Amino acid sequence: MRHTHISQTSFALRLCILVAAITPLASAQVTPRQSLVGINRPIPVLIDAPKPEAQPAHIELVLASTDGHVIARTMTAPGKQDLAHLFPLVWTTADIPVLYAQLIIDGNHIGPPLVIQPLETPARAEDGLTARVRNEHFLLRELAALPQAKLDELARQTTVHAPNPPVRSGVRLWIDQRIILETDAGEIELALRPDAAPNTCYHFLQLVNDGLYTQVPFHRVIAADAQGRPFLIQSGDPTGTGAGGCGISIDFEPSTLPHDFGVVSMARKPDDPNSASSQFFICLSREACAGLDGNYTAFAQVVRGQDVIATIAATPTGAKGRPIDPPLVQRARTIPAPTLADRTIESPAEPLLPKPTPR
Repeated sequence: MRHTHISQTSFALRLCILVAAITPLASAQVTPRQSLVGINRPIPVLIDAPKPEAQPAHIELVLASTDGHVIARTMTAPGKQDLAHLFPLVWTTADIPVLYAQLIIDGNHIGPPLVIQPLETPARAEDGLTARVRNEHFLLRELAALPQAKLDELARQTTVHAPNPPVRSGVRLWIDQRIILETDAGEIELALRPDAAPNTCYHFLQLVNDGLYTQVPFHRVIAADAQGRPFLIQSGDPTGTGAGGCGISIDFEPSTLPHDFGVVSMARKPDDPNSASSQFFICLSREACAGLDGNYTAFAQVVRGQDVIATIAATPTGAKGRPIDPPLVQRARTIPAPTLADRTIESPAEPLLPKPTPR
């Protein structure tokens, strides 16, 4: 019995040592020391890595595109570093997309990547009707002759004017995070897509971190549109009326992410592209949501919780998709995003929705 006791103690000791060895790596991180940096200035970051006791650790920083393609890599050291010095291309390359900086220690990807977002002149968006009025080649009498249905259709369209030329003013830095929506039906995990709509991702992340999405109902549930196609579930309004928000609006941001099952997009007024605030919707099918491409800003996608979406979509509703007993987002929180080695850009989650009955 005594020999067994010694063996168990020895095993526990070895386990403690192993956990102690792993824990510093788990807490290692590359962190921005400021979130906004002007053009051609140092980009201060902190390389938080464990101090080696015997042999120096092999610490590397990789610059990658959002699809995981490595663009540049360099050796570095713990402590304060200048990202612009480590990767001069951030300032010397004329046009750079959103990039990730990933910490690698002894060959292991450690911690969520750092998002590097160029600060550029935004595109200007307006509804299609206003765009026609502004067009000097379009005769107002032609506009006045259009039927009301056509005028309404133009008002719902979005016209985007790209800046000419765009001006790059610097970069925004933030640690990539996953968002967990804790709902009455279970958890929904969202992966942000800064490659598709970085300004909207950052805005949504700030609302989550500031606690807005606490006991907020799903105030709109359209399990089937007029053609019987699964459409959307919508939340983000603290008033639950569909008219509320966070007190500010953000400009429309053209997104490259198609509206498909599990894709998250910002809600807005139908005739005002720049009226998004805090309301968001989750798409239930590509068939019903394809027409939203180019008119609404898709910025994230569900990577876990398809069954939860299906449960919410099955909520009994009254007129205009208003749930009779609205399910709630009890809380929204963040967790560290996976390392680049542990993921790729996820495809939209596979739907688990039953075939709806046409309305």
